[in-house]
This record gives sequence, C-alpha cells and structure tokens, in this order.
Amino acid sequence: MYNYHEAKSTFEIEGFYTAIKYDWTEPFVFNGESHDFWEAVFVESGRVDVTEDENFYTLSEGNVIFHAPMEFHRIRSAEGSSPKVFVFSFRASGELPAAIRAGVFTVNPLQKKLFDALRDSVYDYVNKELSAISGEKATSLVKLFILEIAKTPVITDTASPHTAREYQRIISFMSKNILENLTLEDIASRTNVSVSYMKILFKAYAGISPKSYYNLLRVQKATKLLNKGNSVTEVALTMNFSSASYFSAFFKRETGIPPSKQYRNL
Repeated sequence: MYNYHEAKSTFEIEGFYTAIKYDWTEPFVFNGESHDFWEAVFVESGRVDVTEDENFYTLSEGNVIFHAPMEFHRIRSAEGSSPKVFVFSFRASGELPAAIRAGVFTVNPLQKKLFDALRDSVYDYVNKELSAISGEKATSLVKLFILEIAKTPVITDTASPHTAREYQRIISFMSKNILENLTLEDIASRTNVSVSYMKILFKAYAGISPKSYYNLLRVQKATKLLNKGNSVTEVALTMNFSSASYFSAFFKRETGIPPSKQYRNL
C-alpha cells in the first residue's frame, strides 16, 4: 500500500524579458517605470537608492529587492559609489510569496551561492539564446531563490531622509485621492508644499513630474475598473472626468490605446 502525496505549486516562472549585469564606474540614474511583469535588483557591490511606489530604500552589497507587476520603480547610484548590480525581469503565473513584496532582503551565504548560479544561468539563457533545458534550469533556480528569500527577515526601513518622507507623504495623498482628477496646484495646496518644491522631489525620486505620476496612478485605476467590466462611460463618471470623450482622450494619450479597446478585450 502506497500513500500518494501530491506536490502542489503555488507559482511558476514562465520566462524572462531581460538579464543585465551593470558595472557602473560613474554616477547613474534610471528614470522610473512600471510594467506588467516582475523585476529583481541584486546589488553585488556599492550602494544604490531605489524608489518603489511611495517607498524609498538604500541597498548595499548583498541586498535584493523585487518589484511586483505595475509597481513604479526607479534606481540610482547612492553616495557617489560605483555599484555592481544584476537586474533581471521575468513573468510568473500563480501567487508568489507575499513576503517578497515587503521590502529589501539581505542574502545569507547559502542564498548568495544560489544567487550566483541563478545570475549566470539566467544571464546566459537570455543573452545567448540557449536551449530549452537551459531555460528550465534558469526558471527553476529563480523559483528556488524566491522560496528561500521569502523565509528571510525583510528590511522595511533604511533610514529615509526627510525629503524621501515628504515624497512618500505626497504619493500617499495622490493614492487616496485617485478618483478626484486633481490639478498639480490642487495637490500642492492640499499637501502644504509649493508646486516648485514638489517638482524637485519628484525629479529626485521618481524621475518624472508629479502630474505624470498622478496620471500614471489614475491610468492604473482606470484599467482595473475597465478590467472589472465597467464601461468607458462608467469609468469616466467614477473618476470625475468631465465627459467620456475627455476620459478616452486622456487614456489613449497615456497608454497609446483607447479605453474602448481595453473594455472590448475583456
């Protein structure tokens, strides 16, 4: 008599978009972005500042952070260092461990060995067009690394400077008032800062203007409403646009596609 024990998997790594080894010899900065797949940033030496939605972290050697789909993120060198960083992006299905969304992790020696194998395997597979077997190895190593990292205590506070806390406060206000269709002057007035100071903060931490960031948040909210089956007119009304046509023009300008296409593709 044999007892069968089913092996259940909550998530799978489906494939990769990029795998890049950065070795910066001078200060650098990447403007912020968001996309519909996962991204991991591992610092092998030096220090980098990372903006992730309203959060701000400083990562040093042995730190790793995961950006979930549609999270806004940005990276820059910190304190004049010349960091060595490995960044890879991937698509996953299922539910990844919630812990990896929580902040920054510091790898232990065993996890570092696993990461070294992951880095080389993923980099070679993405950039050298290797076999399907190589792809299986790369996806398996990433999954194992994620499962191991999810057991590691997370660093949620890396002593953010005052300006980062101000940036976080404004982002929080934007997120809570995403349906109001606010102007830049409205946001500045209701967060008790000047428009010029707010522009300086967003240039430093987001790499885009505060209005562009607010529009990004509104597009993400509108997309969620459309994906739930709300019509273009219903979304325009919910999000306080003056008309459905104005909302359509806004959505197409920001995404490149009309909201009616998003609605029809449900």
